[in-house]
Amino acid sequence: MTQDEKTTWKVPALFRRVQPWDDKWLLRLNAKEESKFTRFVEFFSFLGRFGFWILVIAVFIFVWYDPYAALYLGLNIGVGVTVVYFIKVFVRRPRPFRVTPGVKVWEGPNTSASFPSWHAYNGVANVLALYVVFKFEWVVLVIGIPLAICLGLTRPFLGVHYLTDIIAGWVIGCLGFALSYLLTPFFLSYYVSIEAILPWAHDWGTWGTFVGEWWFWIIFIGGVFAFLYVTVYRRKKRKTKVEWR
Repeated sequence: MTQDEKTTWKVPALFRRVQPWDDKWLLRLNAKEESKFTRFVEFFSFLGRFGFWILVIAVFIFVWYDPYAALYLGLNIGVGVTVVYFIKVFVRRPRPFRVTPGVKVWEGPNTSASFPSWHAYNGVANVLALYVVFKFEWVVLVIGIPLAICLGLTRPFLGVHYLTDIIAGWVIGCLGFALSYLLTPFFLSYYVSIEAILPWAHDWGTWGTFVGEWWFWIIFIGGVFAFLYVTVYRRKKRKTKVEWR
């Protein structure tokens, strides 16, 4: 990206007071050079992607049949897509590389607005959902919350989000989970009413209907690789063409 292109982006008035603080912490957290650790962080950051959680939902539907878990995670994603996307479009905060001099970007290209962080939302909302799914086992929170915090912090490390984007993502993630928690009983009762006609329906908390079939694994694993190709490989291939890295 050229300097002329950078100057066309403006910091929204909403963030002008916190922008110096955000710039300071972004440059402190941002990786200074590419290394094995940087590549590991980029890989770990994939856990916050939309695609990763779609795969998890698919596992809870087709591999280990647990509609309760699939519905919780699905509602989290549905709420997140609606709320986070709306805020991004409405606020239109530029990504750090567009307005903050000196930031190094180690993942991309990111074409959506910066505020709030979708990765931070996913980390918190889905850890809380899994906490409920696993019958309020405290171990889920002990392991999951630190991972969700680390997941959020990978974003300024990679140079693609400000710290306030992450904090907002965490807060909205808690609110999104609360809304999913309220909506799940309604959608669950509807799912139960139509479950008998679904070909993958089975006893809850058991292996999926088609797990013992060889053709299922060909389709499922093939689908996973195709999905990863679209969401990871093609994205990385596009990244090599980005001048601002």
